[in-house]
Amino acid sequence: MKSLTFEILGATSFLIGCVFVLNSFFGVTGFIIAEFVGKRTGSLIGLAFIIIGILLFLRGRLEHSLDLFKSRGIITDPKKLKKVAGRIIKQRGYPGREVKEGYQILDKRNKPLTVIPRHISKGVYFGIRDALLTGEPNFRRANYSN
Repeated sequence: MKSLTFEILGATSFLIGCVFVLNSFFGVTGFIIAEFVGKRTGSLIGLAFIIIGILLFLRGRLEHSLDLFKSRGIITDPKKLKKVAGRIIKQRGYPGREVKEGYQILDKRNKPLTVIPRHISKGVYFGIRDALLTGEPNFRRANYSN
């Protein structure tokens, strides 16, 4: 529900920004929002609304992806888990690559964050989920003091 609110606010803000920007370029009768707003000011206000709208919409999409982990229960199918994790990976900017063990997800510093193996147990699922939600690696013997 929280994600839908962000998406609606983002889309609304984006549309308001587009109207402000269009209003600053065209003086069409009946399309004027406010006569006292100049072209430059209207453009800046419009751009601010557009940027805020995009950020709110992206935040809503991220919240939706995070909610999938909470609402779907335990996912032990590697393909389904990779699909759900893929949304978070894209939105948080985590790169990934195929390795011998499965699909490895790297953090923003290109250090291993987690691996989605070919066979998933409940404990492995919770480790992957926690790593994706917190951004902290779930490897026991990892040394990241570099």
